[in-house]
Amino acid sequence: MSDHDRRPRVLSADSHIVEPPDLFVETIEPAFRDRAPRVVEHPELGTIWEVEGLGYPSVELMGGAGRSIEEMELSARFDRARQGGWDAAERIADMDTTGVDGALLYPTIGFHSYGLQDPLLLRAVLTAWNHWIADYCKAAPERLKGVGCVILDDVDLAIAEMQRCKRSGLATVNVPSQLDGDHYGTPSYDRFWAAAQDLEMPISTHIGSVRGEKSHSRAVEYMQRMVAGPVRDYTSGAVALPDYHVQELIFQLIASGVFERFPKLTFVCAEFEAGWAAPMLRYFDSAVWDGTHPYVVYDLPLKPSDYFQRNMALTFIRDEVAVRCRDIIGQDNLMWSDDYPHLESCWPDSSKVIDRIMPEGSLPADERDQILYGNTARIYGW
Repeated sequence: MSDHDRRPRVLSADSHIVEPPDLFVETIEPAFRDRAPRVVEHPELGTIWEVEGLGYPSVELMGGAGRSIEEMELSARFDRARQGGWDAAERIADMDTTGVDGALLYPTIGFHSYGLQDPLLLRAVLTAWNHWIADYCKAAPERLKGVGCVILDDVDLAIAEMQRCKRSGLATVNVPSQLDGDHYGTPSYDRFWAAAQDLEMPISTHIGSVRGEKSHSRAVEYMQRMVAGPVRDYTSGAVALPDYHVQELIFQLIASGVFERFPKLTFVCAEFEAGWAAPMLRYFDSAVWDGTHPYVVYDLPLKPSDYFQRNMALTFIRDEVAVRCRDIIGQDNLMWSDDYPHLESCWPDSSKVIDRIMPEGSLPADERDQILYGNTARIYGW
């Protein structure tokens, strides 16, 4: 038996593509080609992505796994980013280096494009991504699974695109983590949840996939922070906890009865870390189930934590608090991820990070394997 066969299997439930510079220009519908996201040279930030006048992070920052921020050059270039961000063979080699057997692949620029105001252009951008990532994963289908992206401005079109993503082999579809309009608990989205349940297609939402004006303002702030430097990052609150709005989304889904109406729907929140879910669930149960918040109307047969543990899952990278609180969050609801090849990724130290947050003997081996492999394999059909 080889060393590979003996060691626990590891899947990353949240890794990324750094989109190659011609992806959207070459793949998007011809009618939108002149407006497609493209690579441009910024006078201060080097090679960046731009669409409709909005600038987004430098390619070196997006593909900076294994480097510190001090090693980033002002004039960022594709040749300084990890080639595994877009080259499947290089990605597999980097996965082998750190002992990752499979990876679920989200976009990078695809998320930032959620800020586009024109839903027709945005839909064309996301459809181009969906086609491209499905083809990309064919290079190693047993190790790479792709994430489709949709918007729910038009529910019928979103359902049709989700069905196409399913046929093309994509493992999940991402919806925005914040909306400009009605929240996800409103009945206007019920047909989408019903279709996802019928397809057995898990739904994901990822940090940074903010719809509309909220995304635009964040993109502008992000670029300003990159120029201003790290001191402004901390003093301005730009590195605030990433979970503040996803908690609202979770409770909207639960309290509005989405999971009561669609009990087999799976909803994943990616890259928000996870330890915060323990006090959140304790508070929700106390406030609305035990009645300690008398102004909240909650007329559902299960506790909020019951719906969460049955229908939701969270990914994390370095969050040992989540592992320690797995009895509250749910052993079935946690999935490890490496975030490769982004700058905040734990690559190439993934094995060391895993051993630090889940040292052998600190939890039963089957529970460790469940977080590292089993939950991700079950949800995404590995």
